[in-house]
Amino acid sequence: MKTLIIDPLSHLFSELVTRKSLSEYFYTENIPAQEVEIIIIKTFTCVDEDFLKNYPKLKLIIRAGSGYDNIDLATARKNGVYVCNTPETNVIPAYEHTISLIFLLLKQHQKGKYNLFHHKWKEDLPRNWELQDLKALVVGVGRIGNRVARFLLNQGAQVQGVDPYLTPSEWQECGINKVSYVEGLKWCNLISYHCPLTSETKDYFSHETLNSLLEPAWLINTARGGIINDEALLKGLQEGKILGAGLDVFRKEPNPDLPYRDFANVYLTPHTGAYTINAPRRMTEEILQVWEAFVFHNRLLNEVKEYPPVEHR
Repeated sequence: MKTLIIDPLSHLFSELVTRKSLSEYFYTENIPAQEVEIIIIKTFTCVDEDFLKNYPKLKLIIRAGSGYDNIDLATARKNGVYVCNTPETNVIPAYEHTISLIFLLLKQHQKGKYNLFHHKWKEDLPRNWELQDLKALVVGVGRIGNRVARFLLNQGAQVQGVDPYLTPSEWQECGINKVSYVEGLKWCNLISYHCPLTSETKDYFSHETLNSLLEPAWLINTARGGIINDEALLKGLQEGKILGAGLDVFRKEPNPDLPYRDFANVYLTPHTGAYTINAPRRMTEEILQVWEAFVFHNRLLNEVKEYPPVEHR
């Protein structure tokens, strides 16, 4: 099947394709849109009705990476186009990045550095938290959220999870206490988001969410920027209801305009949760696994489907 690579991939992909003698199937240009049956994209391409009209023979979209908020799943399904992603690619680095942000917040590295270079030593520096002080609400207990939750549990933290898509047996297997989003917000002192960005989870952290917190909380987001409402976060920081935030993703990327960028208790990284040495290799291998399963075995690996509405707050 003729496959068009729209967004640039690592050179490792072309090397693997060449090594497997599959180069004849893949194009980056010089192919009529009417002949394209598979498309490979990343975050830069938006798939909607107008996009799909250009590819009448399209059967499959492979999203290189785990996110799919740039794809209109309902429209793709209506046009008979399957959507698959590569969810395993970023699991380990995103999990590690989340944990690193939690440590940075609890140990107040930026405040400590400020004191050190302003000759204040420990003056006015609050005592650091330990992991066992946490009551962590993990929102999205999938591949990444599950690892985060297990790590925190193993370090003595209390953990509850929000995920409307897990079956009872999956909840039992992961060993994490299930809670509703509303009740979890009343209980927690740390929130870590690991859910997809959909129409339901946009602004999942909102002013109403802020008002639901019964005690000040730390906030982590390594999922998607649109999940957090920036003005609600700013208000939470100003009022002390948010103790600090660690963010790797933003509503506008790159060069986000963030009203809280200069807060000492806010750690910001430029969507580097999966920016590791090994991630491009894993992505290359997983893309080709999905492609080969569909082309040679008529199977769908990692199909992305529409999800039912989630509880909003």
